[in-house]
Amino acid sequence: MELDNHGQLWVGTNQGLDFIPNLLIDNTVMRFGARIGMKPTAILDVVRIGDEMNLATNIGLMTFDLNTPFVTIAPTTPEISGTFIKSVLTEMGTIKNEFKYDQNTIRFDYTTIAYKHMNHMSFAYKLEGYQEDWRITKDRNIQFENLEPGDYRFNLKSVYMTGMESEPIHVEFTILKPFWRLWWVQLISIVLLIVTIWLILSSRIKTWREKLTLENRLSEIKIDKLQLEKAYLLAEQKAGVMQMNPHFLFNSLNTIKGYYGQGKMKEANGFIGKFSKLLRKILESNKPLIPLQDEAEILTLYLELMRNRYDQVFEYEIINLVEEQLNAKIPPMILQPIVENAVIHGLAPINDGKITITFEIFDGYLVCKVADSGVGFSEAVHDGHHSVALENIRDRLDILSKQYNKTFSIKILSPVNGSKNPGTAVIIKLPLNT
Repeated sequence: MELDNHGQLWVGTNQGLDFIPNLLIDNTVMRFGARIGMKPTAILDVVRIGDEMNLATNIGLMTFDLNTPFVTIAPTTPEISGTFIKSVLTEMGTIKNEFKYDQNTIRFDYTTIAYKHMNHMSFAYKLEGYQEDWRITKDRNIQFENLEPGDYRFNLKSVYMTGMESEPIHVEFTILKPFWRLWWVQLISIVLLIVTIWLILSSRIKTWREKLTLENRLSEIKIDKLQLEKAYLLAEQKAGVMQMNPHFLFNSLNTIKGYYGQGKMKEANGFIGKFSKLLRKILESNKPLIPLQDEAEILTLYLELMRNRYDQVFEYEIINLVEEQLNAKIPPMILQPIVENAVIHGLAPINDGKITITFEIFDGYLVCKVADSGVGFSEAVHDGHHSVALENIRDRLDILSKQYNKTFSIKILSPVNGSKNPGTAVIIKLPLNT
């Protein structure tokens, strides 16, 4: 290296002579040897004497006057020799080029006239709408894969090793959206989903009302008092299944709408699949007692949807210690309000935690435990829905106690020992042989 009196740093390399014009202001390196027409040569030592630069090279001593004019090589403007859409040669117009959503892999082949300087020539490119900065390559083609729908502008220019650039050229094109991502298609899908859910709920409400009038109908045909009481209790039991919080349904629809609005088709389809399966499972649970495995599957689907709504801020685990051959049964949707309270009132306020649901047999009872590591439970600080949900569960258990002449009970524990937060545990005991 040689730092001269003008603040210029001269550097000998194995490819020639480089220099920094003003080390105090800018550290940009220039290929000085190329600018004076020097072929790539290893520089072993550099000495400046006045306006004369002396170089010791691997082929001998070189001397030249710094006042000698530079060799100027202006690169020519490149040309696009071919455009390929999914490896198929495609003509590109100068004004408007539109491609389908699945025609989103595009390759540009290009060249320029440089003759003997081709080895010192590079290309700079930038795809507006996909890249923010120019990129340098020596390749004669560039390919962009899996482009999102939108408007693009491909810019290209030649760059000589001295840093001189040609005038850029550009090609504009558009990748169209698939029809299912058009706003009016998404709107129709959401409306159809809402109408379908409304029809299902209307049908269930109508069935519920018909059940509630069963007592009067049976009275008219003079069914004995015992049969009438059993029919009434059965209607009350099925009505309790329909107590799912309406806010959950509407929040689920808003979640689906949000996925469509963000273009997250995979997430939207997955959410709709789980949501539809949950509704089907609920509608099929039209008996006073259902297999324990069915209730566990309903809780799994419900918790997965709640995790999506709350951005995966909590974890859950379902532990079933009951042997399948015991054919244990459970009132449908009896645990859903408890799980909902655990998420909304226990874990959501701290954006963290875990829900553990355990099923086991103890002393002739099926013991169902829902435990969370949330903020804890207090009778004085829960809202109206929280209270109504617990009262509905107690009412359902009272009805079952009368219907089967056995004890169905619920117990709430808070705080729970060993939890970082106070936590809450709700324990429901159900007779095993009903």
